[in-house]
Amino acid sequence: MTEDYSDSAQRHFHDAELLFKNGRTANADQLYGYSAECALKRLMQCCNDSQKIKWLHFPDLWYKIPLFAKGKLGSKYLAPIKSNPNPFNDWKIEQRYSHSSTITREQVVAHQLAARRIRGLLTKIHLDGGSNESR
Repeated sequence: MTEDYSDSAQRHFHDAELLFKNGRTANADQLYGYSAECALKRLMQCCNDSQKIKWLHFPDLWYKIPLFAKGKLGSKYLAPIKSNPNPFNDWKIEQRYSHSSTITREQVVAHQLAARRIRGLLTKIHLDGGSNESR
């Protein structure tokens, strides 16, 4: 299977938006996390051409950004991300098993905004011609 982080980021975000609008905040939160993780992995690929990101996940993935934030593209697209605190520090894949009441609306909104911001950088790198969509 070939990973398509860009498509996955878009798909998960759109589904998260549908769930969030319909009051399904816990599942929306999981998809916002998946979306941001996929978008960030694609940005890392664009900036460093590394395939060593497949097994990295939030929150640990965030702390690997400095390894990829080198060179012209890394400085432009990843450096602004790494200079901010990790908005997914409280997001864990294991939360898919938790009771939905443990995930607050405030957490979901924070994750939604962070996912939107990271996806925006992914869109920008594509528009700027800094990536190859066939990857």
